[in-house]
Formats: sequence, C-alpha cells, structure tokens
Amino acid sequence: MSAPSAPAPTVVRARPRTACGWSVAAALVILAAFSVTAVRLPSSGDGYHFFLSDQLGIFGVGLVLAALALLPLRIRMAADSSGVRTRGPLGGDKIIPWSVVQAVEFRPKWRWARLVLPADETVSLYAVQRWDGERAVAAMRGLRALHGAAQDSARAQ
Repeated sequence: MSAPSAPAPTVVRARPRTACGWSVAAALVILAAFSVTAVRLPSSGDGYHFFLSDQLGIFGVGLVLAALALLPLRIRMAADSSGVRTRGPLGGDKIIPWSVVQAVEFRPKWRWARLVLPADETVSLYAVQRWDGERAVAAMRGLRALHGAAQDSARAQ
C-alpha cells in the first residue's frame, strides 16, 4: 500500500529571485560606468577631440548593455492542472501540457530544472534555479505534485 500523497497545489509559480537581483545590480553598474565615461570623455588630455555625438554614442551603448543585463527579469514559470507555461530570457511563452511531460528533473549539479518530453527532448525551466534555495525546492515539490496528479488522472481514464 502506498502512503497517501499530499494534495497537488492548484498553481505553482516561480521566477529566479537571486539572478534577478544580480542582473539589476549589473545593469546599474554598467549604466553608471558608461555614464561616467560619457561625461568625462571630453576632458581627456590625450589630444583627441570628442564631441557630443561621441558622448551620446557611449551612453547609448551603456543603455543597450544595461537592457541586455536585465533580460533575466523576463523569466517566469506557472504550472497548473493543465500544464506548464514557461518563458525564458528571449522569446515568447511555451505551453507544455502534462500529457507530454514524462518527468520533472532537477539534478544536483544543474543550475535549473527541466521537463523531459518524448524522444529525449527537454524544456529548461529557467525560473527554478539552484541559487534560490528553498524557493526552488518548493517549486519542484509543487511541480512534481502537479505532474503526479496529472499522471494519476490520465491512468484513471
């Protein structure tokens, strides 16, 4: 006889908290460094002549790099009884129904979790990251409970 399992949560949501904090800090440092460089550029004593367009160009490059550093803020994952909706740093949402998910994995040396699909395909769950500690553990417990409940209901049919 198997022990009664805990009821599956209705919705599991996750996002990478630690990575988001580091990306915001990196974006601020990048923006500050390029801003200071742009402001101090004309006072260079090397004999070169820099103009306002040079300053704006350097500041613009800093803005682009800071925006790229903020890409981890887009990462999200939400799972419910129908499946998993995940979004990585680039691209749109992916919706994966539980009927095609064979396993939910998070091995010890991996940085993030993944879903195993048929034919050895995988979908990385960037929102469930090792650095988030207990949040990642709670998200994995919820995902496994939802996956188990979906498998049980598929067997019952």
